[in-house]
Amino acid sequence: MRPKTTALVLACIIAGLKSSFPAETDDCGSENNQRQMNSCFDHVRQVAEEELIRTYQSIFKTTSDKASQQTLRDSQLGWVTYRDKWCEFQSSGVRGGTVYPTILAICLTDKIRTRNEELKRILKCEEGDLSCPR
Repeated sequence: MRPKTTALVLACIIAGLKSSFPAETDDCGSENNQRQMNSCFDHVRQVAEEELIRTYQSIFKTTSDKASQQTLRDSQLGWVTYRDKWCEFQSSGVRGGTVYPTILAICLTDKIRTRNEELKRILKCEEGDLSCPR
């Protein structure tokens, strides 16, 4: 792909994803070169990952049943495997290219944020809701 075409494709991908990313990703698209963009999007991924870890730990601490804790741990490990493999596949079209780390980080961040919202719903369960694990 020609450099201008690659830049255009990347700009379209970033623009299409901005609705699911906070304002800090606006800054990522304005970086001067691909290495800076890769670093910026990876930082956004790391921040999302840290938030997910905090949410997971909160659920784990409030889950008193050892069997439920093990199920939670197993489900999270399974989800991490799914996330990594899915994003590897999703970004395989640019594997080996300089834009690959950005595309991979965008996918991972999207999956991480979706999972975090899923886990946060568990923390908001009301007393007596039998569909909520505890």
